[in-house]
Amino acid sequence: MALRASINECNRIYSLFDTLTVESTSDVPSSSSTEPDGTISNHDLTESIVALVDASPIEHGTVTITTPHTTVGIYVNEYEEGFDSDLRTWLLKLAPIDDRHPIPSRRTPGVSYKHNDITSRPSQAPEWRSEIDRCLENGWNIEDPEVLKRWRAQEPINANAHLISMLVGTSVVLQVENGELVLGAWQSVIMLDADGPRTRKVNVQIIGAGN
Repeated sequence: MALRASINECNRIYSLFDTLTVESTSDVPSSSSTEPDGTISNHDLTESIVALVDASPIEHGTVTITTPHTTVGIYVNEYEEGFDSDLRTWLLKLAPIDDRHPIPSRRTPGVSYKHNDITSRPSQAPEWRSEIDRCLENGWNIEDPEVLKRWRAQEPINANAHLISMLVGTSVVLQVENGELVLGAWQSVIMLDADGPRTRKVNVQIIGAGN
């Protein structure tokens, strides 16, 4: 009943949407490249999320944080250097990098994913037609042999990054109470890039009641 009473004190329902841009970095020594090299990196989004909540008129509601990327995860946990290292080590044990990765130091001997069999993609089987459709929708006319060759050349060896994204999850929902984001004392909202460095997007939607 306390929650119902607090909402009834507010006279408007709001839905606000914003997008954060995160530049993930490489852990390859002396690397100045912006091309993905398989780096796993964690990025604390808490300050940015809190700022969006504080700037909104919403007093009671929820914040939904999602990513449109298939090799990125969103999670809530402690943001700490040692845990960052432990998490990356654990994830790479569960989903090691393919033996065909372009950077030799990244390779895990004997590991091979079918997703990384680039020369057999996209599948011509009717039930997997969606990959061809996605290519066409994104400007890759892969029915042209030269375009298909260029598309395959730019496809990364990153099947493990997709698996890591699934393990971590790609969204979280948090509460807003009395105009403040509800988090525990040691909790942070964190974005994990499983295939950096890249420019990543994080979508934030705040829905709730306010005055």
